[in-house]
Amino acid sequence: MPRWGKTTTAKLYGGSIHFRLSDPGTDEWVKALEGVKGKAQNLQPFFDRFGRYMLEGSIPRNFAAGGRPDRWPPLTPAYQKRKLAKWGNRPILVASGKMQQGFVYEATKRTLRIRNRMPYFDIHQRGGGHVPQRIMLLMQRGDKSVAGKFLKRHLYDSLEALR
Repeated sequence: MPRWGKTTTAKLYGGSIHFRLSDPGTDEWVKALEGVKGKAQNLQPFFDRFGRYMLEGSIPRNFAAGGRPDRWPPLTPAYQKRKLAKWGNRPILVASGKMQQGFVYEATKRTLRIRNRMPYFDIHQRGGGHVPQRIMLLMQRGDKSVAGKFLKRHLYDSLEALR
């Protein structure tokens, strides 16, 4: 009967992955895989990094572009005139600047929540009544790619020592 060596189990998303290793250096591989398992159980460092990226990168780019991937609907002529008189020639969704600066994130081991502290954010984000939808908080295709890179870095940096 062959000798299979050490076994480690990594539980991810309700399933299990079983590894059996029997080479020289098996102990180092087992230790590295256990490190990946531990990192998968605490995603807060990943969520913190991605939350900062969204607040400092993606969301400001949405405002600078006036909406991505689709541009926000223009202001009505009547509102544009009132806004110009009170706030000057500021971009759409920027009057006092409070909503643009109101984004915050909260990260735990298992969740990332990005929200805006301003009570009027929701009506602009979803639209309703006389307010057209202007989505400010949206994961873009490039954001998903960045999230994947950040997550890989978080999970697999414990394997770097084996290379």
